[in-house]
Amino acid sequence: MAQTRTTRTSWSKRIANSFKGVFVGLMLLAAGTILLYWNEGRTVAIGGTIREAREAVIELPDPGRIDPAVNGRLVHASGRAETTEMLVDPLFGVRAVALRLDRVPEFYQWVEHSRDQTEEQVGGEKKTVTTYTYEKSWVSRPVDSKAFNDPQYRSANRVLLNIPPEQQLNPTVTFGAYTLPDFLKRAITGAVPLPVSLPAESLEQLKNQLQPMLDQGVDPAAYVHVQGAAVYLGRSPNAPLIGDVRVNFAVVRPTEVSFIAQVSGSSFEEFKASSGQHFSRLELGRVDAGDMLDQARAENNTIAWVLRLAGLVVIVLSLRIILAPLPELAAGLPPLGRLVGWGMGLMALVVGLVWSLLVMAVAWLRFRPFLGLGLLILAGALAFFFFHRRRTVPAAKTDQKSDPTFVVSADRLAIPRQPRPKEAPHDSTGLDPEGDSTAVRPDLGRLRAPGRSEAGSVHRSRQKPGSRPDRDRSGRDPEV
Repeated sequence: MAQTRTTRTSWSKRIANSFKGVFVGLMLLAAGTILLYWNEGRTVAIGGTIREAREAVIELPDPGRIDPAVNGRLVHASGRAETTEMLVDPLFGVRAVALRLDRVPEFYQWVEHSRDQTEEQVGGEKKTVTTYTYEKSWVSRPVDSKAFNDPQYRSANRVLLNIPPEQQLNPTVTFGAYTLPDFLKRAITGAVPLPVSLPAESLEQLKNQLQPMLDQGVDPAAYVHVQGAAVYLGRSPNAPLIGDVRVNFAVVRPTEVSFIAQVSGSSFEEFKASSGQHFSRLELGRVDAGDMLDQARAENNTIAWVLRLAGLVVIVLSLRIILAPLPELAAGLPPLGRLVGWGMGLMALVVGLVWSLLVMAVAWLRFRPFLGLGLLILAGALAFFFFHRRRTVPAAKTDQKSDPTFVVSADRLAIPRQPRPKEAPHDSTGLDPEGDSTAVRPDLGRLRAPGRSEAGSVHRSRQKPGSRPDRDRSGRDPEV
């Protein structure tokens, strides 16, 4: 079932809200700038730490015995992470000999989804239609239905038991004669589902906790089901109801690992580089030290580009928010408002890209001087190309049109104007000034070029004496 809600925002309120958002845009611009600058420093520092680790790392001679000669040295070692101690979940009594025990609960709840559809109105008003839909789904935490927009669903959610997630690390994990610290234990992945068996005391504890949530006379034991690696709390696992809980269990078994860390007595600690950065790494299986460091460098570069992209997005978004009042001012006519909005979006993208390059260039001038100088030149060239070309191209067209020494013919060739020779003076009778009555000057107005119309000839016959005849449609003088 879906519910819709329609809201209308007046033009004046839209303008006021856009001006209020300028402050938020400035804060986002500062945050994006700081993120880009910090990321470049982080990337360089971690890259230097990896290079320093590559120069300092040695192979651990024999993990089976503690060697005082390697104490305080950065070592690479491969071997099996083992344990013999049992891990026990305090709520369900689930137990296993493992490096780590995970409890992952899920809750069957109503979930709200919303979809907005906006429409610009003449006069600057904006109409927003929000459609709310609801569906049942398994989620990782209970959903507060009191915040739902549809009153029919505001009291729909409940849970039988609010089970928190938990992760237990085995306190004793050995690596030959050494013990592994917690930061290396957490780095061991590869969790697998754990088949569940509930002890009697844990089942009785669950019954007591479920009893207040059930109707009087209902047996709580009917609401506890064990399904493989999960404990299901509800009437039927095959027909879940709102409020049912599914608790999954997984473990990390003893396995073979390779790691790089610094020896500290009978254990290990993170390597501290000269820059103050800490470094350690663990991977499953037998992996060479060089391959591990290459992978660490690749991950560092990947994180750097992800954060650069995130910083660029934040900066472009901030500029779009800062420029938002301009489209809102033009929103009185929806087509004009959309056109201005597209223009401001393009400007935010270009300016954001240039600003991001400048910030990274300034950061690189500190951390990578040569690369920073090149990036600074690139940003300047991009800004010059975008803004200067927009000014010079229209100016060049205007200069070409206003040049009086050139005319454009029909075939678009520039032809210099030819000065017209002066005409010999004559009197109104048409006789030659020397008095020769036989030299009669022809009437140019009565002559016409092939293909010319009579109207054109009549037009020329009415020109004033000594004035220049009109050009034909090709742009040439009739005499040329």
